[in-house]
Amino acid sequence: MRIDIPYLRWKVLQRVPVFVIAFGLLAACILWGVTTLPTAYSAQSRILVESYGIPKDLSAPEGTTGRSEQLEVIEHRLMTRTTLMELADEYGLKPDFIGLREAITFKTSTGRDSATILTISYRHEDPTIAMAVTNALTDLVLSENTRIRTERAEETLGFFRAEVAALKAELGERTQALAKFKTDHADALPENLPHYMERRSKIQDRLLALPTEETATASAAQHKLAQLQQDLSDALALYTLKHPKVHLLQAQIDTAIANQPVVISPDLSERKTLEDELVQLSMLIKRIPANAITLSALERDHDLAAKQYQTTATRLSQAATSERIEMLSKGDRLTLVEAAVLPNIPTGPKRIILIAGGLLGALIIAASLIFWLEKSDRTIRRPIDLSNGLGLTPFAVLPDLGRARAPI
Repeated sequence: MRIDIPYLRWKVLQRVPVFVIAFGLLAACILWGVTTLPTAYSAQSRILVESYGIPKDLSAPEGTTGRSEQLEVIEHRLMTRTTLMELADEYGLKPDFIGLREAITFKTSTGRDSATILTISYRHEDPTIAMAVTNALTDLVLSENTRIRTERAEETLGFFRAEVAALKAELGERTQALAKFKTDHADALPENLPHYMERRSKIQDRLLALPTEETATASAAQHKLAQLQQDLSDALALYTLKHPKVHLLQAQIDTAIANQPVVISPDLSERKTLEDELVQLSMLIKRIPANAITLSALERDHDLAAKQYQTTATRLSQAATSERIEMLSKGDRLTLVEAAVLPNIPTGPKRIILIAGGLLGALIIAASLIFWLEKSDRTIRRPIDLSNGLGLTPFAVLPDLGRARAPI
């Protein structure tokens, strides 16, 4: 495709005035806007987050937060509408909440094995106000940090005091319930089972060793004596006392009586006592398993309450230590290392950057305007435009000589 250089040159010369006018107007507006922007001054102060004055392994304070989190909490509390509006009233600033938030900057810089620095800055047209507001914000940060840490320590201490009191009361109730159960069931506790089993075995052995009534009365000698006495009675029914048979039986009876062994009669009262004690021991042994289950549950609840009480009491001691640390300002604290001073050099606006960016934007807008004008222009000026627009191929092209004809 052949490029029509004369036609392009004509088009450029035709659009140059429009481009120059558009670019010039935009550039003038941009220059006017940039030059009329108010000069801004920024004042800044620096706060150092100091480490513990007391080693952490000796204090172990409860309820503490990380340094970054602590600074974020303070920032959010200070950037509320109420606080900023009070600050605006005090220094005669515009009651523009969004503008104040954008003008105030909190920047935290920290790193591994390095100190944490909080930089506070405020931007304003008046350098004196910028310095005053920055110092006021710094004072608010320091006071808010002290108040937050003290309140947190006091709240933590109060919470653990209440927890210790509640757990102490619960532990007392558990102890009383355990003591009462042991008192009410002192005769059927698990620790008595070995003694009861040993005693029952001894009683059973003793009962087996005692002679029975049948054993004492059924000896062979007694049977023989009874038989002789019966024979003597039968002989006296038939014979007289002087009969030889009677004399023989009498002599045998005397001999049997003389040779009769000593028979120990059984002690029935001892047997009765042992049997009663055996029944009582059996009843106690049957009660011990159920009492063991109940006692185990009571002891488990008591031990758990005691463990919770001991843990909470330890944390209460740590919370009390933390409170004393905060009261003595020996914990992590914020220290002002550099107060805001009166700024002499303006920090904004960056006029050169704004002008350069504005001119570049004006150039792009002016070029876009020319492009739009060209795209929207449907005028037929060349044969190729006729072919592209109507789909017709012209035989010849005659120039327009009307404007070039001189008057007669």
